[in-house]
Amino acid sequence: MDVFSDVSPSIARIVATDRSSRTQAIIGSGVVIGSGTVVTNCHVVARAGPINARVGTDIYEATVTVADEELDLCLLSVPGLPAPAVDIGSVDSLRTGQRVYAVGAPYGFDLTISEGIVSSLRDVAAGTVIQTTAAVSPGSSGGGLFNLSGQLVGIVTFQHRYGQNLNFAHPADWIAQMRTRAPSLKAATPSPRPQTTDPLAPPLPRVGDSPDVLIVGSWWCIGGMSFPNGEFHFRSDGTFTAILPRRGDSGSYSVIGGKFVNFDIRGQHSSLVIQNITTTILVLKKADYSDWLTCSRK
Repeated sequence: MDVFSDVSPSIARIVATDRSSRTQAIIGSGVVIGSGTVVTNCHVVARAGPINARVGTDIYEATVTVADEELDLCLLSVPGLPAPAVDIGSVDSLRTGQRVYAVGAPYGFDLTISEGIVSSLRDVAAGTVIQTTAAVSPGSSGGGLFNLSGQLVGIVTFQHRYGQNLNFAHPADWIAQMRTRAPSLKAATPSPRPQTTDPLAPPLPRVGDSPDVLIVGSWWCIGGMSFPNGEFHFRSDGTFTAILPRRGDSGSYSVIGGKFVNFDIRGQHSSLVIQNITTTILVLKKADYSDWLTCSRK
């Protein structure tokens, strides 16, 4: 079976204009999953102004219809889009070592395919995330991860830029679970907090909490230059500790204006933009992708 020939007509390049800038564009990928319907990552489009989807040589206007920021998946309505829908598979069919293919638009290069294997299936709070050696780059986010039968098994979501083939996809199974949730970076109507059995434990986060509340707790993270992979524990007093493969680490942090997280680690200062933060997902990146921290809550 020629996977690329079968799925390439269903792959879109997504271009979203950043609301905070009239000129800066966010480039990502998307997959056609139904008539006039494209799935992509929310961190590509959730805070964007005008959105365009390019399939082949045709460009279509798109709008967000479902935004599930906790799963980092968004559905786009693309009126007039004639592209066929892909066949959706399941992460349950995957095994470590199985061959897979990533198809998307890394750095805006349409219809780029890379081949790799499933290097691990990692359990997170929301389910199972796929780790793969199939090469991806900035712009691949929202693209498809396909099995040998051409079924969509994952949505490419993030990568470790300085690692060796450490790339991750959210399972296609989550598409059926998607629903619009309260935007994580906007005010929401307060709701009663769940009770904890430990009276000294911090309150459990909820959708609609401010970023400084949502970040508190324990996360499993993939990091860039300054943030190696490991468990990060953020405390409400502005300090954090990290349990890393070869050493531990600690420092302080602060959330600025709900848009940035400033870190002080080993006497060095770093500031990352909040791209996405919910009760289960944390995505912090520098604008030039030179550093980042992408996490799922433990």
